[in-house]
Amino acid sequence: MDSFPPDANLRLSRSIYTVTTRSRGGLKVRTLANDASMTQFSTQQDIVFLQIGGNDLCNPGLRVESLCHQITSFAHYLRHGVGIRRVIIGQLLRRQPWATDSDYNARVVSLNNLLSAWTKENQDLSIYFWHHRGFWDATLSYLDPRDGVHLLYSPTNQTIMRKYLRSIRSAVLHTFHDP
Repeated sequence: MDSFPPDANLRLSRSIYTVTTRSRGGLKVRTLANDASMTQFSTQQDIVFLQIGGNDLCNPGLRVESLCHQITSFAHYLRHGVGIRRVIIGQLLRRQPWATDSDYNARVVSLNNLLSAWTKENQDLSIYFWHHRGFWDATLSYLDPRDGVHLLYSPTNQTIMRKYLRSIRSAVLHTFHDP
């Protein structure tokens, strides 16, 4: 989004939407929740999209139920503690099996199912679970072959990143117009 000007602001009208991004590589949910630079905003935010939990799942000893609780607690804090109108939790993506432990992708599926069920059970909280479309082919061809973890990106091939951007854009538009 930042490196390709047409994708700036999620391709949304700047007169209606202002998109701000925050990220930090290697971040885990507990660290994120305690980092003021990631959780405090100078202006009121209507929507926050969270793509979190993948680094936490690299710890095979961490219970998926515990991580689900951490993520939903953080989303609840943003919604009710910070005052964000709507919080979107993005579906976690799988990784190449050679890039992590053998059960990582099974834990991703389990966590996504738990997060989806939790948001359905707690619809009144304005916390949503977003299913990314087009990131579930068996070949995992959307992943960078160099590390098997990050989405494929190159200056000459931005197809995967654009697909991901469109998914986030759709999540924002869907929840923005949700009553």
